Amino acid sequence: MNVFNEIIHADIVQSFKIGCPAPDPEAHALRWQTMAQLNPKGFRTPKKALATNAKGLTRGQRKRERQAKYMAYVSEDRTPQHMHSAARNRFYDEATIIEPLAA
Repeated sequence: MNVFNEIIHADIVQSFKIGCPAPDPEAHALRWQTMAQLNPKGFRTPKKALATNAKGLTRGQRKRERQAKYMAYVSEDRTPQHMHSAARNRFYDEATIIEPLAA
């Protein structure tokens, strides 16, 4: 190969590198034209199916099951002296609600 062919080849290679920005508008247009010829409808990919385990549960479903399982231990009824302060305040607020008078 002579020097001119090497320069042209280097320019063509530079204009087709996907990760590199196009050096000039002509290279940008050439890149768009080449991509359009490869696939005129664009490079859309179908949506992936949700990943499931052997039982057929997704990560979100497994997470919600795990949370429900462990929240059962935390949400047990406790005496006010053993509650967290925020829970204790809610307990006393709910206990002091006065029923509306029946008309």
